[in-house]
Amino acid sequence: MRSCVYYLNESKQHVKMALNSLKMLRFHNKSIPVRVFILSNEFIPKYNFTKNLLEFCSLNDIETVKKPIKYDYFLSNKYLIKDCPEERILFIDSDTFIFGDVENIFKKYENCDFAGCKNKWVEGRSWKFLNGNIPFNGGVQLYNNNSHKKILKKLPTNCNNLGGDLEKWIEGRMDWNREEMAISKIVIEDKYSFKYFEKEDCMIPLVEDDLENFKKTTIFHSFTHLWERVYKKVVV
Repeated sequence: MRSCVYYLNESKQHVKMALNSLKMLRFHNKSIPVRVFILSNEFIPKYNFTKNLLEFCSLNDIETVKKPIKYDYFLSNKYLIKDCPEERILFIDSDTFIFGDVENIFKKYENCDFAGCKNKWVEGRSWKFLNGNIPFNGGVQLYNNNSHKKILKKLPTNCNNLGGDLEKWIEGRMDWNREEMAISKIVIEDKYSFKYFEKEDCMIPLVEDDLENFKKTTIFHSFTHLWERVYKKVVV
């Protein structure tokens, strides 16, 4: 059993990005199970744009799960995915564009416990931690063999207790780095088998050319600050 999973808050930007990604996913695969977690401590839907998302999900066989925000550090709430019953989970961030069938990613990376993109902002630096391994980007991650249930259960604690060596890599207000470092630490230190996504399967922009060649990958993780640039070039 496998499924694709999104999680988001009810901000207009996140909902807009998620709806676009879901439309692209369903264009390339009509039947793969998809679950969307919407996290809020208020009534959902609070806004009309969320109603549009829920309507699309209802019409396209996409499960929606409404959950309260438990942790002040929002990305720690990714731990909710641990309760997904499937053995294999492909987590997809809302700021993604999908240009192929995600089923191919499940097939290609089935022989490992975890797969993700390299966290490029530390690659090329003098990385001395995690046994010399490059940490993973948090935007698209594949969990196999029920690994999400154990890895993400430990996420909140590890987000708040990275240790001195890893804390220095949390730059400014880039809080998402804390979640990425925590998951990387768990995967590597707990000796899960892992692979890095190849560029043809999942890509994050490193240079300007990547913003012109984004359709050459199955999932393009644009980053939120570049999402509008890519969106203007895409017709869904």
